[in-house]
Amino acid sequence: MKKGLNRNIGILIFGIISATSLLAQESTINIYLGLGIYESAFIGGEFSINNKNTVGFSTGTNFNINKHSFYSFSLEENYYFLSLSQNRFKLGSAAKIIFWAYEDNKFLFNALGLTPELKLNAKLSSRVCAEFALGPIFNVQLKSERKNFEAIGWPKKISTNSSMRLLFRF
Repeated sequence: MKKGLNRNIGILIFGIISATSLLAQESTINIYLGLGIYESAFIGGEFSINNKNTVGFSTGTNFNINKHSFYSFSLEENYYFLSLSQNRFKLGSAAKIIFWAYEDNKFLFNALGLTPELKLNAKLSSRVCAEFALGPIFNVQLKSERKNFEAIGWPKKISTNSSMRLLFRF
C-alpha cells in the first residue's frame, strides 16, 4: 500500500511541476484542478490556441482511498462553439484520450479510453472559470491481471465519464 501511495504522490508532484513550468510560455494558459469519474482528483494545464480552441493534459489519482489504487493521464482538445450572455457561459465539445490504471487486492487493469464530451464553461471572475463535462468513454483494455480466485471482473468497454473542474487563467 505504501508503494502505491508513493507512486500517487509522485504522479501528483509531476503534475504540479509540469503545470507550473507552463507559466513561462507567452500564450494564454489555464491551470486546473478537478474531480472526475475516470480522472479521479486531477490537476492539469491547457493552452489556448485561439478564442475557441484549447489543448490540455492532466494527471489524476485517488490517493489509495478504499484500499485500491487508481491513477490516470489524459490529453484533450477542446472546441467552444457557442458563447452565451456576453461570454459568461460557453458551450463546447472535447475529444479526450485517457490512460487509466486500477489495482486492488483482486485485480489489476490498465486501459486506454477515448471520450467525446460536451462541456459547459461558466466564467466566475476574470481569472477563474468552472467547467462541467459529460460524455461516453470507450475503453480498450491494455492489461488485465487476476490476483486471486475470489472474483471475476473486467472494465466496461463503454461507460459514462463526467468531470468538473476549476480553471485558473494566467
